[in-house]
Amino acid sequence: MSHQLTIMVYHFLIDIYLGADLANLVNEAALHAARVKHTNVKTEDLEYAIERVIAGPEKKTNVLSPNEKKVVAYHESGHAIVGWMLKHTDALLKVLKDC
Repeated sequence: MSHQLTIMVYHFLIDIYLGADLANLVNEAALHAARVKHTNVKTEDLEYAIERVIAGPEKKTNVLSPNEKKVVAYHESGHAIVGWMLKHTDALLKVLKDC
């Protein structure tokens, strides 16, 4: 793991993940790095791992209708806005425009 990534893990993730959760996150990053044939764990591998641990694996099927996607988008944007505005919540990691 690079020095920059190590510092990022200690300063940001240690506040959110402890013990087994942190080990699971770093393990997921290492697995992703191996899948994409990186020689060491990079920041992008850690970002992938954070998304996978928090949101679960990417869904490949489009089972929602366009209207259902719109409703879900409004619902999730509400979470993002409230989380952004509240003082004592976890940092907003990523907002995607695609459903």
